[in-house]
Amino acid sequence: FIIIVTFVLSSCGDQDHISLPLVSGHEWNDLSDSGVEFYSLEFPESGKGVLMLSRFPVPIPRSMIKGHTNDVITKVAQSLITTDVESSGEIYEVELLNGHLFYLTFIDGDHVYVQGTYMINLRDSTWSGQYTGPQSSLSQIVQVINEIK
Repeated sequence: FIIIVTFVLSSCGDQDHISLPLVSGHEWNDLSDSGVEFYSLEFPESGKGVLMLSRFPVPIPRSMIKGHTNDVITKVAQSLITTDVESSGEIYEVELLNGHLFYLTFIDGDHVYVQGTYMINLRDSTWSGQYTGPQSSLSQIVQVINEIK
């Protein structure tokens, strides 16, 4: 579950800050380097779960986020066709408070996993990210993404 406390990380701009939700038992990793803001949140107890987030180089209008995000996951789905990964290739959509998440599922042994990509607009910035992990954690991931401010 999510604790309703957030912490603020300063960004490149004077007034731009990102507020990442605290998730019980987890800590965001700040992997920012050379002016590129990049954060990850791992969920080791669920197997292979990781949520990533980075500032997109240029702001994208909200009206274009859905199409851009869908294009990215479509390319991922096409690349899975040439691998040994078992996937239906069907793409699913989740509307977020500030953007869109698209994902597909794949099977690894007895487990169903999700490969998802998302984009959100926060103030004058666009942020993009990915989630790879168990499908059973997807609702928690959507909640975490919606809490990013």
